[in-house]
Amino acid sequence: TGDVDTASFTTAAATLYAENFGLSLAWTTEGTAEEFVNLIVSHIGATIYPAPDTGKYTLKLVRNDYVVGDTMVIDPSNVIAMRSFQRASTADLTNEVTIQYRDPDQDKDAKVTVQNLAAIRSVGRVVRRVIEYPGIRNGDLAARVAQRELLTLSTPLAKVSLEVNLTAWNLRPGDVFRFSWPKLGITQLVMRVLDVEYGDLRSGKIMINAVEDQFDLPSASYVSTLPPVWEPVPTGLADITSYKLFELPYFAIIQSQGEDYASYLSDNRNFTGAIAARNNGLWTGYELHENVGGTYTFRETGTFSPWVGITNAAGKLPTDNVWVYATFYDDGEIEVGDLGIIDNEWVQVSAIDTAAQTITVERGVLDTIPAAHIAGSRLWVVGENALLDYSVQRLSGETVTYKLLPETGDEILPIASATARALTLTGRQERPYPPGNVQIAGSYYPSSVQEEFAVTWAHRDRTIQTADPIPWSSASVSLEAGVTYTIQLYRSTDNVLLTTLTGITTATQTVGVAELGEEENVRLNMFSVKSALNSLQTYTHDFTRVISTDDYSLQVLADTPLGYWRLGDLSGTSAADSSGNARTGTRTGTTMNAGALLALTTLNKATSFNGTSDYITVPYVAALAPTAAVSVEVWIQMSSLPTADASIVSKTETGGYALVYDHATTAIAFKVRRNSAFALAGYALTNFATATPYHLVGTYDGRYARLYVNGVLVATNDAGASYAITYGNSNSLAIGAEIGATTAVTGGYFAGVIDEVAVYGSALSAERTLAHYKVGKNTATAAEDTFFERTALLLHMDGADGSTTFTDVKAKTVTPSGNAQISTAQSKFGGASGLFDGTGDFLTVAHSTDFSITGDITVEAWVYPTNLTGVRYIARKGTSTTYTTGWALAVNAGFPYANVGTSSGTIDSPVALTLNTWQHVAFTKRGGTLRMFIDGVLVNTVSGVTGTDVTASLTIGRDSAATARDWVGHIEELRITRGCRYYKTFTPQTAAFPDVAVS
Repeated sequence: TGDVDTASFTTAAATLYAENFGLSLAWTTEGTAEEFVNLIVSHIGATIYPAPDTGKYTLKLVRNDYVVGDTMVIDPSNVIAMRSFQRASTADLTNEVTIQYRDPDQDKDAKVTVQNLAAIRSVGRVVRRVIEYPGIRNGDLAARVAQRELLTLSTPLAKVSLEVNLTAWNLRPGDVFRFSWPKLGITQLVMRVLDVEYGDLRSGKIMINAVEDQFDLPSASYVSTLPPVWEPVPTGLADITSYKLFELPYFAIIQSQGEDYASYLSDNRNFTGAIAARNNGLWTGYELHENVGGTYTFRETGTFSPWVGITNAAGKLPTDNVWVYATFYDDGEIEVGDLGIIDNEWVQVSAIDTAAQTITVERGVLDTIPAAHIAGSRLWVVGENALLDYSVQRLSGETVTYKLLPETGDEILPIASATARALTLTGRQERPYPPGNVQIAGSYYPSSVQEEFAVTWAHRDRTIQTADPIPWSSASVSLEAGVTYTIQLYRSTDNVLLTTLTGITTATQTVGVAELGEEENVRLNMFSVKSALNSLQTYTHDFTRVISTDDYSLQVLADTPLGYWRLGDLSGTSAADSSGNARTGTRTGTTMNAGALLALTTLNKATSFNGTSDYITVPYVAALAPTAAVSVEVWIQMSSLPTADASIVSKTETGGYALVYDHATTAIAFKVRRNSAFALAGYALTNFATATPYHLVGTYDGRYARLYVNGVLVATNDAGASYAITYGNSNSLAIGAEIGATTAVTGGYFAGVIDEVAVYGSALSAERTLAHYKVGKNTATAAEDTFFERTALLLHMDGADGSTTFTDVKAKTVTPSGNAQISTAQSKFGGASGLFDGTGDFLTVAHSTDFSITGDITVEAWVYPTNLTGVRYIARKGTSTTYTTGWALAVNAGFPYANVGTSSGTIDSPVALTLNTWQHVAFTKRGGTLRMFIDGVLVNTVSGVTGTDVTASLTIGRDSAATARDWVGHIEELRITRGCRYYKTFTPQTAAFPDVAVS
């Protein structure tokens, strides 16, 4: 007792007795004595301190036990410095207090709630606080304490920090004084001392922290706490069914806890939040309880959040941001600037039109991406009513289980009646924001794009986007330090991953053949990465890709066009040249995305011309002005039959060639200038109709001008002798109009659709013309070979058993060596095959430019290996042991590969052959791209390849350069084609390769 001011304790005890302020608390040794004393002091509303004059602990109740006029005055006369003065904002004040105490009759926790209704009306919402006083065992006392706490917490009390002189030496914690400060208009404000720092006599200073006095305990309570006779069933309480648990984004932590807190927050430390809707108007709020070791522990108290149900479906475009609603719920507490959650997308409210009942939002803010939402989706407001639980820092991957218990003020749903709700933490606050404003080929979500396209996006940086959310569609902010982007490309039809692009730090990426080959059906996923953590959400979109290669284009390209304009461009003012010669056209007018005229494909669109001002021009190059021979090919569909001269493809004026409607002869015609005059091969316009696709080919071989319509020769003009084509000037080539002397058109506009324009420096044969038409119409049969004229070698390897006669369908001489022979022991189709025993058996075919690797080529065969050790050659055209010229098709340790004469021109199959099994092996070269196929499956693609030809013989079954590495097994149906037959996975023919062309 020598350390205690017993008189102060006795005085306090008398006051508490008079107030009927009795406590019942047990002190356990789990806590310290100091903690227990502080618990008592907080119950009774007091302060305890060591008196500076006696050193004894003194207890002082905070009560209205003073006469204002008798208190000390502190003003500028005795204040050395005022360090701070502040008054709390009403928006930040608690206006509802719940005291949790112990009901002795029920031996369970009970609650009493009081409200400051004026404060609630002032801020328009309930700001709640729950305080636990386990030592209180009386409802009336709990109610009075609740009023004491509410008075303190709901009043905007002033706080002051003062440096005063020694006149205030006698002030103690809990004492009151009158404070005046004329500059602030403060006169005789009663303040209560919170703490005092006395300093020393030499400093002559005393530091005082004080707060405006409002701490008295009411003498009576107007809150009824009648003891219950029985435990009633909660009326109107039920499980909360409309709710959302979420992990707090980085932005929310910054906004509520501050940047200093976030900067010290360790990675892998996360927090949770909850929002819920009230099912019953009597509900005042809810409690959040967490399952900890099988027992539910109270975490936080929440109030119900406002929400609105949208009545229209919302797409995922950023412009799909005006939503119709039926009504606001929970008092319509939705304001411009509020954040909201709809499904898993966060938005920000930018406008509310109550008359039209629409709400406008900024889409995909913070770390989310705009998503589609069905009609009836609920937009939650994440505002002051959202419950943000900072009581526990949680690890990524942790699953938290909560129960949400609604309450009415004096009743709460029993724990057993609530459904457990789980949330798994993902480390959201430390994940980078996803890329913003992602566009594919200049559009957010295009249905189709060209073969090569650009992906663009905007950088985001969560660490600096802390002031105000920005929508997903906004321009770049900056790239967060350490963040890169990843793009995943899938085949959308079966979700097979094709390519992954990683480590991207720019805001654009070009995707083309190197990444996707000839794949048409694409899914693009894109996300940000930092320290092995992906962004919370991923941009994803499925679309079709218009491939410049299809079965029709392979026919055209096999005939080496000088220029090839497919006219399937989806945007811009260019007409791309697919010949590989980069002879791009320029559009004036024209309507893109017209329906394709080919029956083969609907993906590669056409171009519509209005007949009055639309056209395309291709700049002059000498290559487009051949003199020995020329062919012009096009598909057309007329919207109206012409009544005046109209040009489809024109490179004329005073010379050259053109496909036109010639009004003088009322015919669709091909004309070419030779021997000082135009030769014209025409077909009467009466043979044509509108809205019908036609395939037109005009050819000139130095003597004959011919016109083909739908693969049929319909007109011929014989010059009687051979004449070169003459040109009067160096003019452009025009599509859809007549070209003039230079680059300008002079009229002759075509009305209708034009597709697949090609110009060749040779005269297409009737066979090739028909092949083009039948492939375009998709009418060629399996018994017809549309590449037959382009076939350089075809060995069925049929015949009598033991025969050494190998017949080439294309009539080239084949010379066997060693014991190479026909065998009937194994056959894929014709009853026989070529047998090679691996010890000097091979075939030789003399050099021919038909086998050249400088152009497009296909080499294929059916093989039946009986030994796959080491390197085994199927076919080789070359002499160099360094394999820098010619080409080869071989197998290494069972894995097929091809080489086209350079170190960069090797392509390997990741799929091995199987012993004693027939398998189809092929490689193709188109332009600079090599492809390898096993049983029709595209297994590898290599780009950037060039071929160097060599005058060596073709060797089958051996490496001609090394005179070794012989094939062991059977070969049949070996075919070499001057052109690319395959560009994507295909089904190999189920019979021998056909020996006939189209007919």
